Amino acid sequence: MSPSNRASPSCSSCTARTIESLEAAFSLVTRECRSASCGTRSAPRTALIRSKKCEKRVERYRRIVSSVHEDYEIGCVLLEQPFFLGEPDWLPVPDWNRNIQRYRRYRLDQEPGLSLWRTVQSRIYVTTGSGQLTAALLGESGSQRYGTPTFVRPRLGQGSFQVAVVGSYGRRCAITGEKVLPVLEAAHIRPYGEGGEHSVDNGLLLRRDVHVLFDRGYITVTPDLEVNVSKRLRAEFDNGDHYLAMSGHQIRQPSNREDKPNPKLLDWHNQNRFVA
Repeated sequence: MSPSNRASPSCSSCTARTIESLEAAFSLVTRECRSASCGTRSAPRTALIRSKKCEKRVERYRRIVSSVHEDYEIGCVLLEQPFFLGEPDWLPVPDWNRNIQRYRRYRLDQEPGLSLWRTVQSRIYVTTGSGQLTAALLGESGSQRYGTPTFVRPRLGQGSFQVAVVGSYGRRCAITGEKVLPVLEAAHIRPYGEGGEHSVDNGLLLRRDVHVLFDRGYITVTPDLEVNVSKRLRAEFDNGDHYLAMSGHQIRQPSNREDKPNPKLLDWHNQNRFVA
């Protein structure tokens, strides 16, 4: 880490208090939504009032005032390669307030951040037999680029399924007509892990991005072999016009009738995967 970077120690107890406060705020709306089912006329108004209270409480932690038209988001901080010191190596953090709800930053080119950074370095670096310093806890050694090997259970027959589907569809995506083979994948209509078989009539040859959307239910194919794209693509990602334009189109079909998608499996995908 260069001197211009900043350290961000976190306090688990403060984080817990923040989460509890947010959960309490959101529970106001949750409880009121449940009460709305009783049919009382005042429930919607009460829910709206409590929703505003919830927003104000969240804004107190965000330290900004949101627009009424804003797509409300609550972000997070991602920590890459975190490390944990043993209790004997714990050190006091200067200028730390237990009421801090987000994080505390320190400049590493001036005090007190400079001394804090040097102290942290002295804790995490160990001296090897040759006298050289090795970042044992940070994983910066040239031989520590990968983690511990793990065993996986491969799906038997997956390779044959891929070859059969690619050949059946003439090496072209069933929806887009894409012909670049490296980006084409054999998609299961009913997933193998949920009882689907490695049979060609349970497969579609799809471009990789379309395959992902198909598996996640944003795209489906009706039993009449018509493409149907969920409008939730636009609602959730403020995008997706390129995919929505595919709706209503007929898919490319295999030349062999026995290889055509099974209508019952397509209906299963429509009922159990598609998010309308």
